[in-house]
Amino acid sequence: MQEVNEFQKKAFSSNRNFNGNFFLTGILKCPKCGAGTVMSKTKRKNSDKYHLYYMCQAYHNKGKSVCGTNLIKKELVEQEVLKNIAILVNDEELIEKLLEELFSDKTNKNSALINDIDMFKAQLKKVYNIRSKLDNDYFDNKIAGNTYNRLMNDLQVEIECIEVNIRNHDNEITRNVDTMDKEEVINVLKNFTKLFEKASDEEKKLLIRALIKEANE
Repeated sequence: MQEVNEFQKKAFSSNRNFNGNFFLTGILKCPKCGAGTVMSKTKRKNSDKYHLYYMCQAYHNKGKSVCGTNLIKKELVEQEVLKNIAILVNDEELIEKLLEELFSDKTNKNSALINDIDMFKAQLKKVYNIRSKLDNDYFDNKIAGNTYNRLMNDLQVEIECIEVNIRNHDNEITRNVDTMDKEEVINVLKNFTKLFEKASDEEKKLLIRALIKEANE
């Protein structure tokens, strides 16, 4: 049984390094068991190209004892999903719900980033206090010069690392705020089919997941 399962997994490989855009991964469910799906490919005969599918993740992980491959052709299912989304994005009520979802997500992310910044600033204050004490001990001749220099260098590295973290978090908050333009989002939705291809894989997943969630509520 194990050898059969291994053979089937090789025949329908799920390659995480494959560069295909499987934007429904984690969203599309197996029609038989309801598990998620993973990317799958089989090489075409006499060609370097591949047939691309979504495959049951339960089968991929545990073999046919739990489910079958239940392959769904990538091109067909994605075309059907995008066709239905093109209809959904013209629903004004759905757009309003989607905007609330997207902006709520951005707000939650920024709140988490702000909390991290507060933590970094508290760490920075402690390091500053240690540096100040180190200066006092040096000037009071409590520690030797070489020890002072070594400890001060270590503290400076830690300070710079914390300051970089704070700047990176500040920049991410700024990017989130800059992208929270309601009219721009509406424009993207109205021109969904045209602009969807330009989005990154992660952006496609987030947008489709939000659309599906709102459509089902």
